[in-house]
Amino acid sequence: MVGSLGAQFVLNQGLPFLEYPLDFAFLYGIGVPCMATVAFLSSRYQLVPVKEKEQRPPFLPYLRRSIAAFFSSRPLALTWIAYVLWYFSLSSMPNLSLYTKVAMGREPKEFSGLVMALRFGFKSVAGFLLGFLALRRGIRSPVTTTVLLVGAGIAWAWLVPGYGYLLSFGLLGAGELGGAYLPNYVVSMSPAAEGARNMSVMALAPLASSVAPATHGALTDGFGFPASFGFAIATILAALWLVFRLPVIRPAKPKG
Repeated sequence: MVGSLGAQFVLNQGLPFLEYPLDFAFLYGIGVPCMATVAFLSSRYQLVPVKEKEQRPPFLPYLRRSIAAFFSSRPLALTWIAYVLWYFSLSSMPNLSLYTKVAMGREPKEFSGLVMALRFGFKSVAGFLLGFLALRRGIRSPVTTTVLLVGAGIAWAWLVPGYGYLLSFGLLGAGELGGAYLPNYVVSMSPAAEGARNMSVMALAPLASSVAPATHGALTDGFGFPASFGFAIATILAALWLVFRLPVIRPAKPKG
């Protein structure tokens, strides 16, 4: 949040010598040492060695067997499809940023940092609340909630003008945690020996939804922003319909 608000300060000409496009170049430039630091710290991780019980099979046959085994399970297949649809809806977020000019009558640049601060601030609070919800109501509850939050964020942006419009980015930021809870649901229903394999198949869902940003762009170019928003709401409702058909996994009760 501090970084996002700092970015807004720079974009609002808080540093007079950084005029457009130098202000954007400065912000992207800051990202270089930040990512270099992350890369260095990641290289210092100490991983626990795991002894493999069997010889690794050839890649392509193993991939085929993994995908076939994954989709032979109805709950896993439904979760994967819901994940793809959730991504399709979330991919409307760049259009929401562009829509700022329509909803507020001002350039998106004037609110870019504030949008990011709302997005990550809501995500931080929601992360705590969703974890509490998972412990009390089971792992499907936060999955359902994140899907609803994405739908609520898109609907809010479509319907609410003025400064209230910015709340949509907070709702979507909280809904982004579906990217953690949908895969977590798959791990929760998978046997320990198959958890990593099933997670690797879940990782193919973002690839399957990679056409979503272009789809939203094409809809907006051809029919206007409402077409993109309507499509996003349709896909998130379809995702919600699938999530409601997933089994409820209750949290384990403590022993003793």
